[in-house]
Amino acid sequence: MRYNAKSKSCCETSGDSPTEWILADQVLIEFYCALRSPAVFQRPATAPDARGMVNFYREEAGCQRCCFALEMWRRLEPHLKSSRFEAKRTFDAVLAITLIGNAVQVFYTRNTKDFKGFGFRSVINPIDSDGVMETE
Repeated sequence: MRYNAKSKSCCETSGDSPTEWILADQVLIEFYCALRSPAVFQRPATAPDARGMVNFYREEAGCQRCCFALEMWRRLEPHLKSSRFEAKRTFDAVLAITLIGNAVQVFYTRNTKDFKGFGFRSVINPIDSDGVMETE
């Protein structure tokens, strides 16, 4: 499958220089949920297996990690009180602010459109774009 091959390639690339990659705890939580979901996998992972896969990226892969910090709330608040801000974008905004607050400049995601305008140098879809960078 093309999708799985590109996903695998992206993960393997992170293994070549793991200290240059930052994983937000929020992403690891979403990964755990996806691994357990029958909507995502025909045979979802068991809780212990999903935890083991998440723990690999959290503790063993060598990537840096970050999480939403209390002082980031003031960067989120303008979005939350804007009448133009859609509630469904809240978790994406929290993730973007978390990453920007931890000096992430290049963000890899399939969901590029929802992360424009937060201040990333580049937002890249590693699955569909063949490595083409989209700059803000």
